[in-house]
Amino acid sequence: MQKRDYDDYNTLFQSYRNDTTWYGSFNFIQRINSIFSAELQANYTHANSTLSVYDYDKYTVSLNLSGRF
Repeated sequence: MQKRDYDDYNTLFQSYRNDTTWYGSFNFIQRINSIFSAELQANYTHANSTLSVYDYDKYTVSLNLSGRF
């Protein structure tokens, strides 16, 4: 888990912006046989901002299949 803080003056909204963002991720790798393996990766990002237009939650899930020849 990681944390990022961001402070800036936003000219579009004529105000100061303060963001706090949290990141979390999970990786799972499973070998299927001597040639193939699968990797499941999930990420979550949550951002709080003093300007509501920059608040968000982001979820990402990916599944990768790789082979060694």
